[in-house]
Amino acid sequence: KKKKKKKKKEEEEEEEEEEERKCSSSSRSSRKRRSSKRRTERRKRRRRK
Repeated sequence: KKKKKKKKKEEEEEEEEEEERKCSSSSRSSRKRRSSKRRTERRKRRRRK
């Protein structure tokens, strides 16, 4: 049981590290997406007018 518990803790730590990597990589893409969304919104407004 002790071994299992230790292994589980290690797995959790690994998952946390992976999440951090995803966040760091997604943050860059999210910024690009936000900027692109603003551009599309402006185009839509022009078309409506």
